[in-house]
Amino acid sequence: MSSKAASGAPGLVFFVGAGPGAADLITVRGARALARAEVVLHDALTDPALRELAPGARWIDVGKRGFCDSTGQTRINALLVQQARRARVVVRLKGGDPSVFGRLEEELEALAEAGIASEVVPGVTAALGEDDNAAVEQFRGVHVVHDARAQSPGGEDRGHPGANEPRPDHADIDGRRFHQFLAGLSG
Repeated sequence: MSSKAASGAPGLVFFVGAGPGAADLITVRGARALARAEVVLHDALTDPALRELAPGARWIDVGKRGFCDSTGQTRINALLVQQARRARVVVRLKGGDPSVFGRLEEELEALAEAGIASEVVPGVTAALGEDDNAAVEQFRGVHVVHDARAQSPGGEDRGHPGANEPRPDHADIDGRRFHQFLAGLSG
């Protein structure tokens, strides 16, 4: 038991974005948080090679996989609070960026209600990835916000040179149609 836990003071929880699948895509700040961790609660989509950054930590799998037995959100919230009361530094390691599709708000609320401090360490979102291997599209030459190739909703002028020029069909990648929606609203 850590001296902080022995004193009854809760620890600090870092929500760390592990990046889009490969361990070497984690941010420097994320790697530093892992190096400090006594406990790591990790998602199923995080690269097992990240364990090398926190070899002395206790690793707890709280991953979710579709149509499989998974750790429920209520249980994850309870584990975060429980572990933060026992350890000085807890890392909640999430695939991609912790704020994208990761139920971050629910976990932050559980910690706040328990009076436990937290910090969010952004990561490269897996939403930019192509498949389960999460090869970032930018490495393949498809940049989500490239002015000459990306299209804003409705194709309106974004105030850049050539914004109203016809765009090449960038949606065809290796013979497959490519559409990327990060969020959508209908009116």
